[in-house]
Amino acid sequence: MLTPHMQQFMGRCVSAIKRVGIAAKGTGQFSLLIGEQRTELRLDQFYQSSDDPAIIEEVVVEAQRIAK
Repeated sequence: MLTPHMQQFMGRCVSAIKRVGIAAKGTGQFSLLIGEQRTELRLDQFYQSSDDPAIIEEVVVEAQRIAK
């Protein structure tokens, strides 16, 4: 079950990925579906309880790598 903070983190990741022009959608399993191929990107490897914007940027970089 996702905590409210985890849900907020996932939403911020989806928004940031979409801003760079990549399709993204959150799942109930704390992961994102990236690009037209809907490749899964697990967020637990990135998640921290802090609100550091650098973490969101790491997720965006990984999404860009996956989407290519």
